Amino acid sequence: MGTSYFNILRVRAPAVLMGLIIGLCTAPAFAVHDEDFELDHVPGIGANIVNDGDVDWEDLFDANYPGEPTTKAVLPANFGPATFLRDFTPGAKGPDITAYTGGSADVNDISSWSCTRKNNIGNKFNIINAYATAYSNGTDTILYFALERRGNEGTASVGFWFLGDGSVGCAHPSGGGSTGFSGNHQDGDLLVISDFTAGGKVSNIFAYKWVGGAGGYLDTTPVAGGGDCEDASPGDNLCASVNRVLINGAGPGSDIPWLTETQQPGNTPSNDLDARLFFEGGLNLTTSGLNNCFATYHATTRSSDSLTSEKHDYVTGNFPLCKVELSKTCS
Repeated sequence: MGTSYFNILRVRAPAVLMGLIIGLCTAPAFAVHDEDFELDHVPGIGANIVNDGDVDWEDLFDANYPGEPTTKAVLPANFGPATFLRDFTPGAKGPDITAYTGGSADVNDISSWSCTRKNNIGNKFNIINAYATAYSNGTDTILYFALERRGNEGTASVGFWFLGDGSVGCAHPSGGGSTGFSGNHQDGDLLVISDFTAGGKVSNIFAYKWVGGAGGYLDTTPVAGGGDCEDASPGDNLCASVNRVLINGAGPGSDIPWLTETQQPGNTPSNDLDARLFFEGGLNLTTSGLNNCFATYHATTRSSDSLTSEKHDYVTGNFPLCKVELSKTCS
């Protein structure tokens, strides 16, 4: 599973520390959009990548422009792991080799999913880059996740799996047809699904938990729910944001520090992102009652936020995370 971040911490204390323990047991909830990470929620503007106050995505990765970004050797305090996944070959024409076949539903075990090559996956379903990180303030552990798409036509849906099995993947053969995914679900695997409108606001976002292993099931009752971070209330545990204006870059060191590839504006590849091409969200694992370790990050695009929706594109990579757990004895 590789290096794990945020090793489990257990805090226990005898009855003589009554006052301190009461304080620990009533620790305040931390809003996902009000922590040290910029989960942007400026009205009318929404998501961004550049640091304009606190830690943002550009602080986690070395751009290596025009090469693929890599995780910084030293991450900002309290952050880790950080995973960047490129899902395109700059300037190349040809099929997308990380596409789902029909029937790869999220309600089924990973072993029943399959992948194929698609010549026309659809711009709004085409993932370009995806990334994720985690943050711990010593009390709560928060996941942050994001992706870039190639096109912005119409309403869109995205999904993010955080999986315990580090072997999850699909190596599609070059000769055509399809092949099955490796790996299986583990108890506590996490799925986050969100819809966002043609206007750019996130209409809803929900988190679901897998129960049991390969023979288990996806619990259809959300463990957390929310909407656009612009409308989030204090103490929210899940929200997301979409860029509602053009993020205009002009090379290394601009708003987009790494290479992307978009349908518009201008020529591709570039480092511009038109409105509604960048999605980011955050989930407080602790306040949502989630406490599993993860090994794999799996970002997807989908036709809707239905759990049985058709899935289109995906990108998969390592995400070695173990939570911080505060176990308190309150006598």
